[in-house]
Amino acid sequence: MVNDMKSIIKKLLRKGLEIPKIDLFDLEDKIFNIIPDNCLYHGSKDISWFKSINDINTFDNSANAKSKYMFLSPKKSTAFNYSIEGTGSMKSLINDKSGILAFKLSKSKGKKLTNKDFKNMDNTIDSFEAIFDNYKKLGYDYVINTLDGNNYVILNNNILKFIGSYYTINAIK
Repeated sequence: MVNDMKSIIKKLLRKGLEIPKIDLFDLEDKIFNIIPDNCLYHGSKDISWFKSINDINTFDNSANAKSKYMFLSPKKSTAFNYSIEGTGSMKSLINDKSGILAFKLSKSKGKKLTNKDFKNMDNTIDSFEAIFDNYKKLGYDYVINTLDGNNYVILNNNILKFIGSYYTINAIK
């Protein structure tokens, strides 16, 4: 009976499952237990495009914000929130391609940005990317964007070590 219910849930996820936020907490815990700790995470409604570091092309492949840089969060919960869609009425939509990618950084040069770095910019992606481009030219491999939850902006993909893809559907066993 339990296995039948899990099979039904997996089939619904493949079509896109809308579940109440309160029920999402149990699934969230299961997903977090599968994903390794102490990594950087990228959550998306579609992680199926990613197979290796050579696939990083976030402008064309990301189901979320379009950018030439990969944005990684030090928090699993932030990545999870990017992997689902809110549908209103306190519900979330999860599909079979949603999930989280996990990475480690190799030895690299990084900088934590401050409010001063963002002082003369407007609120466009081009303005943000100009700041990131400048740090890339200075030889930095990543910057930590303090305006965006201390997310890591990867300026040099070669510093990433891919740990794994963790699809939401795999948390339902």
